[in-house]
Amino acid sequence: MEMSIQVIVNFFLLIFGLFLVILSLIDALWTALWVDGGAGPVTDRVTNVVWWIIKKLIPKKRNYWLSLAGPVIQTLIAFVWVGLLWIGWVMMFSADANALVYTRTPEKTSSDLMDRIYFVAYTMSTMGNGDTYPQGDIWELAASFTTFSGMFMITLVVSFILSVIGGVTTKRALASQITGLANSSEDFLIAIWDGKQFAGIDLFLMSVSTQVGQLAEQQLAYPILHRYHAASFQEDSAPAIAVLDDALTLLRFGVQKPQ
Repeated sequence: MEMSIQVIVNFFLLIFGLFLVILSLIDALWTALWVDGGAGPVTDRVTNVVWWIIKKLIPKKRNYWLSLAGPVIQTLIAFVWVGLLWIGWVMMFSADANALVYTRTPEKTSSDLMDRIYFVAYTMSTMGNGDTYPQGDIWELAASFTTFSGMFMITLVVSFILSVIGGVTTKRALASQITGLANSSEDFLIAIWDGKQFAGIDLFLMSVSTQVGQLAEQQLAYPILHRYHAASFQEDSAPAIAVLDDALTLLRFGVQKPQ
């Protein structure tokens, strides 16, 4: 009876561990590389939950603290990906008591939970072999896949971070270009008025429209960009675009055309 229960437990550890490994890799691939897919299911839920908590904890009109939301969420997403992969492999190696062998001392030959956690950690990070080794062809092959998945995950995390940082840079550049002229729609129109006409508006809109289109595509590909808020009004793209939109509305409907 005890043997059958142990077999069921080991089978559960193996299947659920494999599920976590696959889930972490799919979610990371979905989020980092699938441009049309937005965020993966795990990433989307982590982002929404953390954003909800941050909004509850931070008082309104505290832009400085709100600007930390994006980096915090992005860091947690990376930890969730690595954590799911780590836990998954630990569970898989825990499915067999003889999967790993401890070689430092002759008194201890089998591995415990801490040995498995340690083994998966240094195998995923490609640090080389330690004092615990896989035993048998199947677990040696599993250790190889552990190293491969760890390298792959590190690559996805770096790719994701660089892509998001590029989008944040685009947001700030766009905001600075608009707020560099004015902080309100009325001041914007006054800034481009030369006494006779709105000189340079066409060239300015051509430049800004390219950035707006690029930013729109980046935010569709990486929804976490919506959680990045600047510490100051001058560097925040959302109010800057609102200023530009109001200015164009005034220019279209509030300024009399020359006869």
